[in-house]
Amino acid sequence: HNSMPVSASLLVSRGITGGLSAETGLTYTYLHTEFEGTRSTADCRWHYIGIPLKLRLKFNTSQRLSFYGAAGGAVDFPVYSSASVHMKKGVPELTGGRFSSPVSWSLSAGLGAAIKLSDHLEIFLEPTLQFRFDHDYTVPNVWTDDPVGFSLPIGLRFNM
Repeated sequence: HNSMPVSASLLVSRGITGGLSAETGLTYTYLHTEFEGTRSTADCRWHYIGIPLKLRLKFNTSQRLSFYGAAGGAVDFPVYSSASVHMKKGVPELTGGRFSSPVSWSLSAGLGAAIKLSDHLEIFLEPTLQFRFDHDYTVPNVWTDDPVGFSLPIGLRFNM
């Protein structure tokens, strides 16, 4: 059973022309999976720090609220991955404790809304559809079980 990924971002955006801008920054993502095998159960957790690179196009803006579309890619680096394993019988399917996870590459597209807090700072919510490229995971998670997934990033964006 995979839980929906949870992400929080701190982004910097730079206007290119009109409503078009480029953005990058840091994104923290938390993944959680409960695995049930015939010999054991496991509670698996992943923590990633990602670097997104996106283009964003505003299509409706008011004094404080803006709506936009965004598309781009990201690379996510594993920070910490662990599993708590409980045996039912025999040898468990997974080993408990820390385990290694690969770097993850993805493409994404989403629609977002942002509330302007000051001339250079806004808070955003950006429902996003992602495609994850195939990776060599030892422990399955939401990114391996379904390479096309949904995330709901929230965060702060600094506009330059």
